[in-house]
Amino acid sequence: MLQSANLRRNCHCKLELTNNSHTMKVLFLTNMPAYHQMELAGEFARILGPDNFRLGIYSPLSDERRSMNWQDNYQADYLLRYGASEQDRSTIEEWIQNADVVIQGRYPIKYLRARINNGGLTYAYQERLWKRKFTLGRLIRRLPHLYRNYWSVNKPNYHLLAAGAYAGQDLYKLGLFKNRRWKFGYFINSKPEEPATKPHKSDATPISIVWCARMIPCKQAHKAIEIAAGLKNGGVNFHLTMIGDGELFEQTQSLVRQHELSESVSLVGSKSVAEVNAIMADSDLMLMTSDHREGWGLVINEAINNRCMPVVNEGAGAAKWLVSDGVDGIVYKDSNFDDTIARLVELCKDKPELNRRGDLAYASLTNNWSTQVAAARLCELSSLLLDKNLSLDACQTRFTDGPCSQV
Repeated sequence: MLQSANLRRNCHCKLELTNNSHTMKVLFLTNMPAYHQMELAGEFARILGPDNFRLGIYSPLSDERRSMNWQDNYQADYLLRYGASEQDRSTIEEWIQNADVVIQGRYPIKYLRARINNGGLTYAYQERLWKRKFTLGRLIRRLPHLYRNYWSVNKPNYHLLAAGAYAGQDLYKLGLFKNRRWKFGYFINSKPEEPATKPHKSDATPISIVWCARMIPCKQAHKAIEIAAGLKNGGVNFHLTMIGDGELFEQTQSLVRQHELSESVSLVGSKSVAEVNAIMADSDLMLMTSDHREGWGLVINEAINNRCMPVVNEGAGAAKWLVSDGVDGIVYKDSNFDDTIARLVELCKDKPELNRRGDLAYASLTNNWSTQVAAARLCELSSLLLDKNLSLDACQTRFTDGPCSQV
């Protein structure tokens, strides 16, 4: 267990161990490798020490992810791949049994059942359950899954790391994780604080807007085109870059032509993480138009980390936690879309205010929702939960907002 952890509270929320004689051992399990998970894993290893942390990956990267320019060339002493060798498999199984803390991403429950039943502190780290509208029929069809993965292991030592504002309530309504639901999400390393703001652009320079997602129904690319048409009608000088590919790419191209936006909107296809960040670094504004099937929406983190002011559908899991409507961005509902466009037209005519809100969003992300903050807080929360002298109430009041605060 982690003994007397002392947090040095700065913008990166570094965790310093004042007693290293017995640091807790943490295992992070996930289905496929992703760069944001690797960054979180790296921070756990930095905090705990490489001997006290392992990352276990269950499956290789899928062809779908590779087609989206995801990479799988990660190497680290703490990284284990379940299917790579008998030694890796054996080590993962040993850590599942003996680690002080296990964080279960999308990893089969059958490997964790014995640990949970034996009282080992374990976190289920996941997005919302009902990405499509809840119906009784859907509930009935999912009963075997719900029993196997949740009800059968609904123990006091099994907690939820809710990756999004809707994950906790979805499971709580089924009688699961009562008083054991903690705000979490997907995280990326915060960029250096310099420069303090984006380079100044002249008033004659178009507002640079970015949209980034797969072009599939739940991402609602057509909403970005509607926003662009509204900005054009409102007399805003702008350019929208839409990053991504998918089944609706040609339909989206057709919408661009239909609204006569070819000079103001560019569809550039899939890009690497580095290319996406380069585009965002030159952008003033980011649109996320996904509906409620967007579990978290990591692209929000990426855009805010590049000081883009976010305009986000409230359906995205990250929206309510990462963005304060009217303060450091806009959180909208599809039902008041016309009003949102009017607000955005007005804001785009005040470029300094637009940039100021982007800076505020960046500061909030860095101080509250970065990889560094999330890893440090989860280590401290775990140390509290492992302390038999503390009540659950004491753990619930440790953080009032942000990662590891109570849902």
